[in-house]
Amino acid sequence: MKTLLKAQQGEVDAVFMYERLAKKVKADKDRAAFTRLAADEARHAEVFRKYTNKDLKPKKTKGIFVPLMYKLIGREKLYPVIAKGEYDAAKKYKHVVKHFPEVESVMNDEIHHVDAVKGLIYHQSTNPAVAGYLSIQGIQRLYHTKTRRTTHHCRRSQTQV
Repeated sequence: MKTLLKAQQGEVDAVFMYERLAKKVKADKDRAAFTRLAADEARHAEVFRKYTNKDLKPKKTKGIFVPLMYKLIGREKLYPVIAKGEYDAAKKYKHVVKHFPEVESVMNDEIHHVDAVKGLIYHQSTNPAVAGYLSIQGIQRLYHTKTRRTTHHCRRSQTQV
């Protein structure tokens, strides 16, 4: 039940985040995509609500932070992070599908969301490195590199003490 509540909260938070982001982005194509993603995430939250029987309110952190990051770092740096979040959600749902088959459609949608967010920047980017950076492998590499650096840094800090 705890896993389902966490998943539901993540979907509710994503609705709020995408709605806020849709209001901040400059490109009409981006606005339309984030509006569609918000609607998808609302359907996902409803799937989990059927299992939890709880109505959750969004935690506003992502809904405030992500649009702010859009203004500060721009779409080429922010959108891969959003895509990675969708990818991570899909990975988490893989374990839930075994017990709750309806979640499989949610998991598949999350994979499509990765492609949708990548597509927003890939086709409009003038930076050739963005194509590799936005690939699933690029997102996985980014995630694993950060994890290794953090782990390495923690180990080094412990040995210096």
